[in-house]
Amino acid sequence: MELTIFYSMPGDDILKGIIQLHRNIFGDSEDLVSKMKSKPHLLVQTAMAEERVIGYKMGYPLDDDTFYSWLGGVDPDTGRTGLLPC
Repeated sequence: MELTIFYSMPGDDILKGIIQLHRNIFGDSEDLVSKMKSKPHLLVQTAMAEERVIGYKMGYPLDDDTFYSWLGGVDPDTGRTGLLPC
């Protein structure tokens, strides 16, 4: 498993993986990209297995002292790998 942190919008391949996983977990991803783009100083962390996004966590600072943990999910088919939803 590989963990990566993006301090802005991830590239297209990673973004597609996040959207697909989000859709699998929550059933809809229609406006996810526009919501991500609207967040100030977006931070995205991904967990990858064999070039597939199996987990993600997003957040952004509300001010200099507060970070808002906004959205995340883990592929339910990943099994008991030690990767937990945040």
